[in-house]
Amino acid sequence: ENIPFNPQVPIGIMIETAAAAMIADCLAKVSDFFSIGTNDLTQYTIGVDRENSSVAQLYDEFHLAVLRLLNKTITDAKNAGIPVSVCGEMASRKDGVMLLAGLGIRTLSMSPKLISSTKALLSQYTIAELDAYAAKAVGEE
Repeated sequence: ENIPFNPQVPIGIMIETAAAAMIADCLAKVSDFFSIGTNDLTQYTIGVDRENSSVAQLYDEFHLAVLRLLNKTITDAKNAGIPVSVCGEMASRKDGVMLLAGLGIRTLSMSPKLISSTKALLSQYTIAELDAYAAKAVGEE
């Protein structure tokens, strides 16, 4: 339609399903960045609707399958040279922040009121300590 546009606008994708995480290496070839949605990734990976009171107690964003999909996605993004960020409840929890930082995440989406406490938390650890924490969590210690 000859409508002017900027062809340099970065185009990225959300990684929210196990299928997307499993082919993250392929998706990274055609994406400028990834954003991982931990809520949906967890829900779809372990088959638990966190909003359903009958099964919500089974929802576990630290399930080994979820952690390994996160690790794979982050590694695939790093290998492709594209940035990856995380949004979702995991990016707002202290244990989640430590794990994500250990996996290599440097961009988190969270409520502004959590930024100061998150910075303070992360400043207590070295990258090596966070790496070890994450390696243990994904079973690669």
